[in-house]
Amino acid sequence: DLDLAKTVLEEFLAPNLTSNNYAFAAQEIFRYLKPGGKDQQLLLKLEREDVRETLRPYMSSSYERVSAAARASQGPATFEDALVAASSLLPAERRAFFEACLPAIPGNHALTLFLMHQVLPDLL
Repeated sequence: DLDLAKTVLEEFLAPNLTSNNYAFAAQEIFRYLKPGGKDQQLLLKLEREDVRETLRPYMSSSYERVSAAARASQGPATFEDALVAASSLLPAERRAFFEACLPAIPGNHALTLFLMHQVLPDLL
C-alpha cells in the first residue's frame, strides 16, 4: 500500500493540491495510513523534498466533505463511476485506500485509469 500511495500522491495529487478534492484525497490517504505510523513511513519514501514539504500539512489537516452527493455523477455512467463500483467490492481494508482517493477522480482520467489497474487484479 505504501508504494501505491506514494505513486498516487507524487504523480497525481501533489501537483494539483490547489483543488479542494485533491487536498481532501491527500488528507484521507494519510489518515488511512496513520495506524502503525505508515503515514510517516510514506513521507520518508517520497523522493523529492519539495513534495514532502508540500504534503506534510495534509498529514494533520481536517478538511471535511460538504456532501456525499458531490461525487455523484450527473447523467450517464462514467469510467469514474465504474471505479467507484469496482472499489466498493474490495475487502474493507483495501477498499479504504481507494475510497480515500475517490474525491480526486472526477475529471482526472489518468488517476482513474491508474487506480482501476490496481483494483481489477484484486477482483479477478
